[in-house]
Amino acid sequence: QWLGSDTIRGGYQIEELVSSWRTRLGVVKESLSLLLMNPFFGTGLGTYGFISSVVVSSSTNRFWWTHVHNDYMELLIETGWIGFVLFMGVIVTLVFLSLRQSRENPSSWSRSMTHQAVISIVCIGVMEASDYHLRVPSIALLFVMQLALMFTSSHDLTRKIIKEDLTRSKAMPVKYRWAI
Repeated sequence: QWLGSDTIRGGYQIEELVSSWRTRLGVVKESLSLLLMNPFFGTGLGTYGFISSVVVSSSTNRFWWTHVHNDYMELLIETGWIGFVLFMGVIVTLVFLSLRQSRENPSSWSRSMTHQAVISIVCIGVMEASDYHLRVPSIALLFVMQLALMFTSSHDLTRKIIKEDLTRSKAMPVKYRWAI
């Protein structure tokens, strides 16, 4: 019985969750020394799995930590402050620009879709503080699709089409404007 009800219930006991959370926080704290060694440019993308054994102590290191189980910390360690600010700045700017643009959109459907996408992005962002979900291709695809949905639904495309039509109709001779 490798997947019996006792096994499933045992994995979700409060004590197990607290122990897991403490272990992960311990790995994050110990990994901060890697950031202090390379604060500006980091250690390089994808290098945490190779260098984690240098800083993670044997009490926490029951096995080889290939990820820090906190994508923000891992990104910070691997890219340094410069890469972290650039990467996170792009996402935060995209969210704020989309929210601001959606306020001007007359379509309530588009505004709702923008807000739904922002909520999804925030939820994925919260999950990334405790594990590395974006390394799962389906979650990464969901995140990218929500970013695209947020950005496209925040813009009022009908206003752009009408403006293009008006510009085009002014350029046409008067005798052909009735056809538009």
